[in-house]
Amino acid sequence: MKNVAVVAAVIVVAVVAWRFLAPAGTAPFVPEEGYTALYEGRTLDGWRVIGGGATFSADGDAIVGRVGPGDNTFLRTEQTYADFSLKMQMRWDEPGNSGVLFRANQRGGDGRAYGYQFELDHSDRAWSGGIYDEARRGWLANLEGNEAARQAIKLDDWNDVEVEARGARLQTWINGVPAADIIDGLDAEGFIALQVHSGSTGVMRWRHIRIKPLPAALAEGDSLVNAAEWRDPPAGLIFADRSISGIDLPPDEWLVSRRLFNDAMVRMTVPACAEPTTIQMRYRLDGTGEQ
Repeated sequence: MKNVAVVAAVIVVAVVAWRFLAPAGTAPFVPEEGYTALYEGRTLDGWRVIGGGATFSADGDAIVGRVGPGDNTFLRTEQTYADFSLKMQMRWDEPGNSGVLFRANQRGGDGRAYGYQFELDHSDRAWSGGIYDEARRGWLANLEGNEAARQAIKLDDWNDVEVEARGARLQTWINGVPAADIIDGLDAEGFIALQVHSGSTGVMRWRHIRIKPLPAALAEGDSLVNAAEWRDPPAGLIFADRSISGIDLPPDEWLVSRRLFNDAMVRMTVPACAEPTTIQMRYRLDGTGEQ
């Protein structure tokens, strides 16, 4: 009984000591109203690694990424998201390039991740918060003309990362400072991914990862796969099975909608072909029927 009492006393003393000696801020993180945590602090359930040979692990309240062999490596969510506010914190344990992909996708065949990326830049360039189109078009919004955002990055502390994607408008903030604000409607939905860039160094941490769905900026409208929607469609065009197919139009001939549109998002799938496909927006016909 004495031994049991001594053990109990030691446990009580340890608990009391922890309460008084534990550093401030150790209380569990609770997302803001409307936000859902994407990492619960124990496992990487709901995530999977794609790409190169870097590793990711659950380490208490943070996900840790460590550089490895091969190409850029990503820890992606299984779920995809369209219109949302995404928030998290990130810090470097060891310098290296990184980023957070959003509305991202994977190519068929090699599975390469591509899409919008919130840049996390440890270099002197300091473009953290800029938007890079990973494995596709390159920089969409760098921080050359945004000195306030360039100065906001912290290389030895936690950084607040924030992305808002709603319709074609993409906005980013780094530590509360506006970084990028662009209109780009190439991707309307995709997964979230944490990146460890290829290289010789790089250890990164992400924590407090949470997301809030936002109302769609535009309601889905009528399908234009209907001959009645177009002005004098040429014979040979087929409008069926949610697609327009058939003949190729001559270079000087256009398929023109009957309706006029102002603010709109047009979504379609166009097959790859030898000749370019051109889509014109907000064009008007003059009195002769010419554009």
